[in-house]
Amino acid sequence: MRPKTLRTQIVGAFIAIIIFVGTAITLLVYTLLQQELVVRIKNEVRKNLDATRTMYQQELDAIRWTLELLAPPAPLSAERRTELGLDYLAWLTPEQAGGAASEIVREAARQGQARGGSRLIFPEELNQYDAELAARARIAVIPTPRAAAFERRKIDTALALEYAVPVHDAQGDLCGVLAAGKIINRRFVLVDRIRDLIFDYALYRGEALGRVTIFLDDVRVATNVVDGTGNRAIGTRAAAEVYHTVIEQKKQWIGRSLVMQKWYFTAYEPIFDINGRPIGILSLGVLEEPFAAEKNRFMAALFAIIISSIVLASAAAVWIISRITRPVQDLLRATAAIRQGDMCHRIPDHCGVKEFCLLNREFNAMVQKLAEREQGLRQTNEQLGAMNRNYLDVVGFVSHELKSILSSLIVNSYNLGNGLLGALSDAQKKAVQAMSKNLEYLAATVRNFLSLSRIEKNELALHRVRLSVRADIFEEAVDAFAQLAQEKQMRVVNEIPADITVDADRDMMQIVANNLVANAVKYGQTGGTVRLAARRREASVEVDVYNDGIPIAPGDLPKLFRRFSRLHYAGTEKIKGTGIGLFIAQRIIEQHGGSLAALPESSGNVFRFRLNAAD
Repeated sequence: MRPKTLRTQIVGAFIAIIIFVGTAITLLVYTLLQQELVVRIKNEVRKNLDATRTMYQQELDAIRWTLELLAPPAPLSAERRTELGLDYLAWLTPEQAGGAASEIVREAARQGQARGGSRLIFPEELNQYDAELAARARIAVIPTPRAAAFERRKIDTALALEYAVPVHDAQGDLCGVLAAGKIINRRFVLVDRIRDLIFDYALYRGEALGRVTIFLDDVRVATNVVDGTGNRAIGTRAAAEVYHTVIEQKKQWIGRSLVMQKWYFTAYEPIFDINGRPIGILSLGVLEEPFAAEKNRFMAALFAIIISSIVLASAAAVWIISRITRPVQDLLRATAAIRQGDMCHRIPDHCGVKEFCLLNREFNAMVQKLAEREQGLRQTNEQLGAMNRNYLDVVGFVSHELKSILSSLIVNSYNLGNGLLGALSDAQKKAVQAMSKNLEYLAATVRNFLSLSRIEKNELALHRVRLSVRADIFEEAVDAFAQLAQEKQMRVVNEIPADITVDADRDMMQIVANNLVANAVKYGQTGGTVRLAARRREASVEVDVYNDGIPIAPGDLPKLFRRFSRLHYAGTEKIKGTGIGLFIAQRIIEQHGGSLAALPESSGNVFRFRLNAAD
């Protein structure tokens, strides 16, 4: 019997058009509703952010009104400050105001006019006001998913609202400056009051509809956002995209964001100091869930109307679907069998649908081609494996043989250069010295190739002993390259403490030290400094090898630790190298369970590795 085409069978299911039309209408309405909802919420959030900014400014203005009601230099006791709702209150003479830490105070004294705004107060100044303020400002920074890179574990700086009012005598001369402020860190009453005024105490399923947060930089210091334990999420951080837009680009960010595992429509804008520098973020968020529930109720009603029309057509479609899904299931079973390695599995190419018969034939042909290709790849891989083993054997054999020969040549060249075999002319000495340097470079290259061969053949066995990082690892490397450093007029400073120890393989770590110190000297700036340092980091040891030179470009960092990869910068074109030293060093460090990385600095580069400290 001649198979029927798929189109012939689908034509009989004309009711499927209703399904298509209904689905299209649903998607169209959903899209329009979603767009309208997003626009409406963004406008609402933007308006609420304006109100938040106004109330934040009112908090600042209240400080000024309080100061203008005082009669300085009245007694500024702690009780008086508490009565006025201030965290700090001070009377400064003109000399004190001119040298004050606060830019706001200095500007008020200089201009003779009241000045106010947001500012950062550092720990030294906080302690001068009140030790309790310094303690209140300290906040542990909590690792936050999707936040920007951030190394600090705590902040001890305060974000403050401050006003300074100059006071003049009858002749118009400055008598002093009255300054007062409020610390924003942990000032929950402020963010709660803003939230309650804007959202009118609105709740959704027992939870506040809106959230208000004030950040210092990108760290929450005052918020009514709560974490999973029900505590205020102090110390958590804004998302990286928010930080880049608001702090770095000084722009507003409005959109949908995940805050403590809940979705909000949020708006963020920078908080500036009086010089226009962004020092924090003012944020407001509206819980997305009630808006989504409203949208879902509308869509449910629309869906109910459409689904009632589709149900009648579904019965007619069952028969056609069964005819279509049967060969698809056969195809799925065949695919699963092939994925498990059964390349002999085939699908019968006779079925009731013409298109599927053709598909089955093409599928069987494809499987046959795949089986043939897999067989060819297996043979090629075996050949490549054999070639790689031969290559490693040759590298190891040649390097081993050259090592002995080069050792003898180096000794003889030094004896010849030092006059032990007879006096030499100046030209001969220079030639012998050049020959010795080339032999040393070749010997180092041979050692690196021997190490490379051992690494590639997984023969890097470690014999761990307790080693002093300074005495057992780096002093020998420093001595080995002292002559080269002297020729480049470089200063090698070994600041590694003598008591720092690690459990490691002495020979392997010597290879690491030699490669790092050699790179530092070779690629360091003439007349510059090579600095070695080490420190304990809890249960690990961190070692730095720094040299003055051209900082490595960020785009070149991934190339550093590849085999046979070299970077070329101005002035380094004539420096010899194979491009495997750093690769070998990294593999040895990783074999020890540590890590090696390059860290460019403003005037040089640091190569830093970490290992577990000795028990």
